[in-house]
Amino acid sequence: MPMIETTDDLLRLLDENEEFLTAVRGKILTDDLLRLPEEFAKFVAASNARFGAVESRLDKLEETVAALVLNAEATNNRLDGIDNRLDGVDNRLDGIDNRLDGIEVQATETNNRLDGIEVQATETNQRLDGIHQSLDRFRGNYASEGAWNNRREIVQLFADTNRAGRPRLKTFTDEELDDMLDENLEVIDALEEEGDVLARFGRADLIVLAERRRTREPLYWVVAEASYTIDAGDIVRASDNAKFLRAATGQNAYAIVVGVQTDPQIEEKYGERIIYDLEQFLKSDRDDVVYWYELTETSAQPRPPR
Repeated sequence: MPMIETTDDLLRLLDENEEFLTAVRGKILTDDLLRLPEEFAKFVAASNARFGAVESRLDKLEETVAALVLNAEATNNRLDGIDNRLDGVDNRLDGIDNRLDGIEVQATETNNRLDGIEVQATETNQRLDGIHQSLDRFRGNYASEGAWNNRREIVQLFADTNRAGRPRLKTFTDEELDDMLDENLEVIDALEEEGDVLARFGRADLIVLAERRRTREPLYWVVAEASYTIDAGDIVRASDNAKFLRAATGQNAYAIVVGVQTDPQIEEKYGERIIYDLEQFLKSDRDDVVYWYELTETSAQPRPPR
């Protein structure tokens, strides 16, 4: 082996003798340092692989970002369109608000007119109520006049049954009727309807006594209640007054209701007490039934002057 006297001799030997170089390295460097080139190469390879994956992910990220940018642009465009449409909606809403303001004004005017109409309707109803009351009074007077004008025909209905021929009719003043009540207070006390008899006997629309013409012998009574529309009250008053006359005088008394029509809503218990057929009425043994004398346009007219 050549002699080594200087540093240059050593370096030249290391350059020329590979085995010598390796041996020197083994003495000078540790195992870790000796493996450093290999480990570094592995590190470089691993780093390159990781950087390659990162670059791949970055590429995908860039693609994703690019797509997001495109989507953002599309979204912005759509939002711009929505803004435009919302502007149009705002304009339409402004128009609707204006129309509603006009409608509100019209509604106020309509309400004012309706208030006026309601006032007029109230006044009209009041006038109609007055007309109805006047009409009711007219109808009541119409029926009362009809009963009075036809009193002879009504009394004559029962003449044959009582063999009276053509009886004489006797009517009574209010004072005479009061006297009859005073003379028969015990009879009134015996009647269930005593309070009603006292209150309404003198107000009957028609109370007539049929007398035999030659001798003035009392034959029978006719007591009538007159209404344009016959109702339950007419039936009760007529039958109660007839009961009183029978009990007070011992003579027959016929209860009559005089009218144009019967109340279609009358209760059955009252409606069944009205008898429309004279023969059936005369044969009835009930003391609470009444005979309906129907008023017609002809029968309601006053008698012509003689």
